[in-house]
Amino acid sequence: KSMREAELATNIIEYELRHKRAERYMKQAVEHALVIAEGFVIQEWDPGAGEADDANDQTNELIHPGDLSYGAPTNWNVVRDLGVHDWDKHDWVCVRDPVNKWNLAAQFPDKAEQILDADKWLEIPFEEGAQFQRHAFIEETDQVERIRFWHKRTPALPLGRYVMICGGEVLVDDVMPYE
Repeated sequence: KSMREAELATNIIEYELRHKRAERYMKQAVEHALVIAEGFVIQEWDPGAGEADDANDQTNELIHPGDLSYGAPTNWNVVRDLGVHDWDKHDWVCVRDPVNKWNLAAQFPDKAEQILDADKWLEIPFEEGAQFQRHAFIEETDQVERIRFWHKRTPALPLGRYVMICGGEVLVDDVMPYE
């Protein structure tokens, strides 16, 4: 039985690495580490991912099965306590990344107007060194700045916290969805 379980686990990992492009993000994080001293990979559950396999009878809204998603943000887009050197000991992390404003507005229709008016995404080149620079002229992009904050469960915050912000609007403010 354990051989079959090990083979299944190996197949799942291979699938994520090859077909879901997790390996690409790992390589990108290694490149970041070599060039700018740190590399990060984000893996999280995206409830809206995957091919719709059903629809809500009441609203006709498509139901997606969800899937893992990956990213490799640069170190100037990952805010954390720089005094903590062991990643497992970090209590919180905040990540800034680009997201398509139309998809995000569809995900949060009650905040669509604020999302569509949000600042356009600007990736800051390492050479310029400015952190979270916002006011550059970028006309042709649908990408906006999304900020996500995770705080793990601690004695000070027993349920943890997950917050998502776009355009100055809080889109999600909830307990930590991960262990």
